[in-house]
Amino acid sequence: MNKWTLVAFAAIVALAVSYGPITAQNSGTAAWEKQAQNITIIRDNWGIAHVYGKTDADAVFGVIYAQAEDDFNRVETNFINGMGGSRKPKANARSTAICG
Repeated sequence: MNKWTLVAFAAIVALAVSYGPITAQNSGTAAWEKQAQNITIIRDNWGIAHVYGKTDADAVFGVIYAQAEDDFNRVETNFINGMGGSRKPKANARSTAICG
């Protein structure tokens, strides 16, 4: 293999690696948008979400979407804890007393 063939091969590999995540992200977004079309969320006078979906999976997706609209902080905390714990330590009584 000559030098230029090796350089061209390295450039193609670098381009493929950098392009990969963009394609994966776009295909994931398209799948979520397609699933969201199968869901209807209706809020009543008290703000309660009534979720209707074509399948059980669609209904679960709608319920989680409605929960994220209502209380995203809890959804995010549960996700972080599920991934192995919090990235920042929670304040305890002693640190609160010292720091204010």
